[in-house]
Amino acid sequence: MTTLDRTAKSPRRTPEQWTASVTNFLESGLSAPKFCKQQNISYASFSKWRQRLATKNIDQAFKSDQPASFIDVSSLMNESTHWNITLKLGNGVELILNQT
Repeated sequence: MTTLDRTAKSPRRTPEQWTASVTNFLESGLSAPKFCKQQNISYASFSKWRQRLATKNIDQAFKSDQPASFIDVSSLMNESTHWNITLKLGNGVELILNQT
């Protein structure tokens, strides 16, 4: 029985490198697991960074001085992604969107 050498880890990526990877993924047309395998990226780490960057972009849109007229959620449209979005429209009206 052989053991795997777990001391050889991939180098840590900077936030800028993760941003570039997510951008490349969005332009690739591949599924996230296929993209990660092709790029030798951990799918779990990629998913975490993809969500972190999407959340950061949405937060920045809400913090801007200009009213947001559109928030791009196209990065969420992937068959392997699960998400829930609740829009509170006022007067107790909520629009709930999800993909499971």
